[in-house]
Amino acid sequence: MDAVVLKEQWDAFWSAPFPSAFFLVLGAIGAWWLRTALSKGEINELTARIKTLKDHHKLALDIAKQLNDPKAQEIRELLLAPLTV
Repeated sequence: MDAVVLKEQWDAFWSAPFPSAFFLVLGAIGAWWLRTALSKGEINELTARIKTLKDHHKLALDIAKQLNDPKAQEIRELLLAPLTV
């Protein structure tokens, strides 16, 4: 920026310091609120993704248990036997 432009901006600020400071503080509060709202949204999204992954993990463990169960193996063989003929 040019020094002349900076001097004009500084003079404009000091000609009305209270309204300028008010809008500066208002902008800072708005930016803080927006950042907080966006962060909460991201946290909620990540929490939902973690819950989904935990559900997938639990389902995979249940399926793995069923695969290792001898009784389940017999049932699978009985159900799949007609398909192999």
